[in-house]
Amino acid sequence: STDRSYEALFVTLLALYGSKRSKPRIGEKSPEHVYYVPLLSELYPNAKFIFMIRDPRAVVSSERKTPWGSKSAYQIARRWSRVLDIYKRMSVSLPPSRYKLVRYEDLILKPEESLRDVCGFLGEEYEPGMLHYFQRGTEEKGYIDSETWKENTLQPLDIERLGAWEKELTPTDIEIVNRTSGLYYKELGYDIGQPHHMNKWLLSY
Repeated sequence: STDRSYEALFVTLLALYGSKRSKPRIGEKSPEHVYYVPLLSELYPNAKFIFMIRDPRAVVSSERKTPWGSKSAYQIARRWSRVLDIYKRMSVSLPPSRYKLVRYEDLILKPEESLRDVCGFLGEEYEPGMLHYFQRGTEEKGYIDSETWKENTLQPLDIERLGAWEKELTPTDIEIVNRTSGLYYKELGYDIGQPHHMNKWLLSY
């Protein structure tokens, strides 16, 4: 019943996926979609984009633990900065009603407030059960067994992960990331320079 275009096929597949799980709405989170926002926004004029960002030093620490990620602090930080450049362009080309920036750190520290904000953006009602995403059956695991880096999605939010990069990165790693991505630190609320201590960082909120 569609126009048999590729964009219609994509929406049909998403609808079938959601219907199979009795979900009224479905999102798509392939990271590389960020490089095609202008095309996607044109093909799907009602689509909304949630842009999640994380401290680039934590990103370096996290990606290094995956079997597919780069081990280079410079390469990871450079990609992070390139994605931020894309977000800056997106914030100019799209109206505020179509995109939203969410900081990973805010989601961890203030999960209910952050989720309520996202729900308001999407026009959905917040449900307390959203914070219990990890209490789900095996049929809703959401990844295949070989994707071991996704296992933490079966665990509750862990505030201890916020500062883990301080112990996992060398001073040289941190300096490389700071020099490569520091341009956006102040704008996004991240502290540049020496590794922060959690108590001091939490007080900055």
